[in-house]
Amino acid sequence: MKSISISSLRPALYAFGGRLKLAGVNILAITRETFLGFRDARASEAAASIAYYAFFSLFPLLLLLVVGGSFFLQRAVVQAQLGNWIGEIVPGAVDLINQNIQQVLKRRGTFGFIATASLLWSSSGVFNTVVLNINHAWPNARRRSYVTNRVLALSMAGGLIGLSFIALVMKTLVQVLPEHIPLLGVTGWQNSFVWQFFIAILPPVLTFLILWVLYWWIPNTEVSGRASSIAAFITALIYRLFSFGFSWYLGSGLGRYELVYGSLSTIVVLMFWIYFTSWITLWGAHLTSALSRRDKRTA
Repeated sequence: MKSISISSLRPALYAFGGRLKLAGVNILAITRETFLGFRDARASEAAASIAYYAFFSLFPLLLLLVVGGSFFLQRAVVQAQLGNWIGEIVPGAVDLINQNIQQVLKRRGTFGFIATASLLWSSSGVFNTVVLNINHAWPNARRRSYVTNRVLALSMAGGLIGLSFIALVMKTLVQVLPEHIPLLGVTGWQNSFVWQFFIAILPPVLTFLILWVLYWWIPNTEVSGRASSIAAFITALIYRLFSFGFSWYLGSGLGRYELVYGSLSTIVVLMFWIYFTSWITLWGAHLTSALSRRDKRTA
């Protein structure tokens, strides 16, 4: 066999080192451009405003899910599944949300068309703020009218309600299906590795798809599909890491909010989680903007 000399590998090593250096320079430049855009758009303050509107939009949104799900499933089943789902997404606020939903449903009874429409309008408030601030990540993007923003917000609220409702129904059906019901001739498929892997991978995949739609569809300008995909993937990864870290932080006992805020500690935890989730989402929008501008300059 012929021996490979160092001199023959040197050009390939130089080329690889050059590409690696160029990639590092590009990453630093994109990170700097993202930070400057995030700062100039005052996205930290925008995240605080999103958290404010999200707090008032969360309960109407959850009530819509309970009311819509009760047409197909028992209300108690919908509330239980919704509580488990909220516990996976928003750690530390399950009891507060469940208690408020039960009290409102007990006092209001049945929901008419006008009440349901008012809930949809109330739940769209946070999406209206999200639409405005994601569009601000593109300085040259055209500003939409109030009516257009509201239509987009209502569409986002309806889409999220639809996705959440489908997820709740599917999760309920999977849990109530008896073990002896075969799927393609296989029994006990609910406990198989493939099914458990699918259940575990579904939330991050849905998070990626939602972020990709936000970064590609919401801005009122042309957005690179490559840029929105990369930014959505990175933002979804950061979001999952933050969720795991926040859950560990609450379970570790380091955050003793009840010592300062007393009975309001659960609300503080919920607002804290919503704020940083909004912060991450807006950061991803500015990352998409930076990547999209670089793609245009490269082209």
